[in-house]
Amino acid sequence: MTLMLLYEPSKSKILLWDDVGAHMNPRMLLFVAQWISELLDRGVQVVLSTHSIEALRTIAGLVEDRDVRIYLLMLDRGVLKAKGLGLKDVEEFWKAGIDIRVGESFLL
Repeated sequence: MTLMLLYEPSKSKILLWDDVGAHMNPRMLLFVAQWISELLDRGVQVVLSTHSIEALRTIAGLVEDRDVRIYLLMLDRGVLKAKGLGLKDVEEFWKAGIDIRVGESFLL
């Protein structure tokens, strides 16, 4: 994975990754989630963004025993709105048929 090759030599204390999970098959996504878990074990702060519920559930599910924070964000007329969610919240919305990616108007 290109990001791993770029990250590992620097051993930075923070990793910012926009659109994690884009164009990944489930096996690669699980591999990335395990790598992120290893980074967290090493004390790296990891900040991810995604539009993929599968990526969110896979990564957050693998690292849920750590201090993981999930935020739903929406830009409304120039004002950034945010709501903190737990993996359990995301799962409950999903089971209720609510896609948090398009439900910002009533979730925020």
